[in-house]
Amino acid sequence: MLCYLFNVLKITSLSALILFVIGCGEPLPSQDQIQKVDPLINKYLKPVVLDGCDMKRFGDSNDGGYLLCAEFLNGISAAYSYGIEGRDNLGCEVANTLNITVHQYDPFDIRRPACNNGKTVFHEEGIAHKAFVDDDHRKFDTLENHIRANQDTGKQILVKMDVEGAEWESLLNASEATLENIQQLTLELHWLYKEENFAVIENTLKKLSQHFYVVHIHTNNHRCGRGGRFLSDTFEVTYVNKNLPGLIVKDEVAPLPHPLDAACNHRYLKCDLSGDLFN
Repeated sequence: MLCYLFNVLKITSLSALILFVIGCGEPLPSQDQIQKVDPLINKYLKPVVLDGCDMKRFGDSNDGGYLLCAEFLNGISAAYSYGIEGRDNLGCEVANTLNITVHQYDPFDIRRPACNNGKTVFHEEGIAHKAFVDDDHRKFDTLENHIRANQDTGKQILVKMDVEGAEWESLLNASEATLENIQQLTLELHWLYKEENFAVIENTLKKLSQHFYVVHIHTNNHRCGRGGRFLSDTFEVTYVNKNLPGLIVKDEVAPLPHPLDAACNHRYLKCDLSGDLFN
C-alpha cells in the first residue's frame, strides 16, 4: 500500500522519498547513509536546462531508452554502448541517425544484436578501471583503451553505460582527455547508498561535474515495485559536455519527470521524481 501511495503523493525532498518506502521490502539505508548521499545528489545531479537542448528519446520505450539532446549530436564521430544484454536499440538508432559506428560491449551476454542499415560492432568485453581477465576468462578494459583500440582517440564521441556499478571507478579513472571528448554521456548510476562506495561515488560525481552539465535525471523503477524493492539507489542520468561551444544555461527549472520519461519496467510501479526534489 505504501508503495502505491508513493505514486499519488508529492515527495518534496530526497530524504522524504527514501523514508517513504519504509515497509516496501528491502532494508532502508541508515539515517547516516541518507545524510551522506542526499547532499551529493542535490549538489551534483540537479539537472539544468540548456538553450537548444531539445530532448529526444533514443532506444526502447521502457528499459533501454535514454534521453539525449538531439541538437547536440552533430559532430559526434563514434559511439560506445556498454552493457546491452543482447539488445541495443539505442545504439542501432544512433548508428542510423548519425551514420556512425557504434561499438557495443558486454562480456556477460554475448548475443550480438542485429541492426538493420546501421553499423554496429560487438565486443565480448567489459569496462573497468583497469585491464584484467576475471576468473571466468572474461576480458575487461578501460574506456580510454577501448577508444584507442578502435582508433577513435581525439574524436568526439557519445557514451552510454548500464554496467551495474562498474561505471563509478571506470569514469573516476578515465583521463581528462577522454572525458573532454565525450560530448554526451548517458548512463545508469547504481548503488548510491552502499556505504563502501561513498568515497568513490562522491569523487566520481565531483569529477563529472567539472566536465559535464546534468540535463536529465530519472529514477529506474526496478527498485520500486519488485515485491517492494528499495526505490532510489539507481538513476538514469544524461550529461552534456561543458566544452560544447555556445552553451547557455537557461534560468529555468528542468521538468521532473520529463514528458518523455517512461517507467523502466511497465509492470512495476512508477517512481517518478518530483520537480521539488532539488529545491
